Amino acid sequence: MTETLESGDEFLHDWPADCDTTWKENYYWNMADREAGVWGFCHASFERTRGRAVFAAIFHIDGRVRFYRNEIEGVGDRPELGDGIVQATIVSPFAQHHIVVDAAEYRLDLDYSARFPAFSYSGRKLAANRQSIPHLRLKRYEQGMRVKGTCLLKDDGRSLVIDCLGHRDHSWGRREESKIDGWNWAAVQMESKTINLTRSFTGDAFNVNGFVSTPAGNLGVTEVEFETLEWEADGRTPLSTRYTFSDENGAVWHLRSRRFSDLFAPLKTLRASQSTVIYENFADYVLEETGETGWGIDEYQRHYPAVSP
Repeated sequence: MTETLESGDEFLHDWPADCDTTWKENYYWNMADREAGVWGFCHASFERTRGRAVFAAIFHIDGRVRFYRNEIEGVGDRPELGDGIVQATIVSPFAQHHIVVDAAEYRLDLDYSARFPAFSYSGRKLAANRQSIPHLRLKRYEQGMRVKGTCLLKDDGRSLVIDCLGHRDHSWGRREESKIDGWNWAAVQMESKTINLTRSFTGDAFNVNGFVSTPAGNLGVTEVEFETLEWEADGRTPLSTRYTFSDENGAVWHLRSRRFSDLFAPLKTLRASQSTVIYENFADYVLEETGETGWGIDEYQRHYPAVSP
C-alpha cells in the first residue's frame, strides 16, 4: 500500500453501469534508452461503457517508429491486461510490472521496478479538480520507474540491452478527450527525482495536478502554468515548453523542455485532419533552478476544428 492506495487499486475497478458519459480505465508505461536507441510507450485502455478495449505500442526502435494499435469490441466485465501482442503483468502491486510487446518486427521484454512510491492525486487533494470539468472526472496515480530488459530485432536477431528510467500511470473514471479543449502533461525522469505536471482546460475552467518524487518522499504540486517557447512551421506542433510550478511547500520552480523525438511523425497527414490531436513529444528537460537534466514526455492535447487532409 502507498499513501491512500490499496493493492487492489492496481487492478481493474468496478464502474457505474448507468454512467451517462464515457467511463474508461487506462494503463500506461513509457521508457527511453537513448544509448540503445529505443524509446516509446505502450497503453491499455478499457472503455467500459462501450465494452471496448484498445491496446497500443508506439516505439522508436533502430531508427524507425514502430506503431501498433488493436481495438477489441465486446470485452467482458474482467478483460485481460493484454491482447497477445501487448501484455502487462502486475508482478507486485506498486513495486514491479512486467511488460512484453511481441510485435512482427521486434519483441520488447521489460521489467518496471519502482523508484519511488506512487503518487495518488485523489488521495492528496492538493490541486486536483480545482474547477469542474465534467468530461474529465477520474482517479489517477503515477510512479517513476527503473526499466530493465531486452529488445529483440526479429529481422536480424540483434538483442539490445535496455537499462533506463521510465514512468507509468493508471487512471479510471469519466473521460471524454474529444470534449476537453486541451491539456499539457510533463512526466520527467531525472536521476534523483521524477517531476510530473498537468494542466487541463475546457473554456475558462481548468485544473492542475502534479508532484515531485525524491528519495525523501513525494511532494505535491499546487500550481502549474506553461508557455510554448517554439512551434513547428505549422504553428500547432510544439517543439519546446517552459513550465512554472509551485510545490506544496511554496517553492516556485521552472522546467524547460526541448523535443528530441516526435513519435507521431509518420502520421502527420492523418494528424492534420483530426479535430482532437495528441502530440506525444519525447523531450530533453532541464530544471532551471538546479541545472539538473533528464528526459520526459511533453504531451499536448488540443481540440481543433477539423480540416481536410
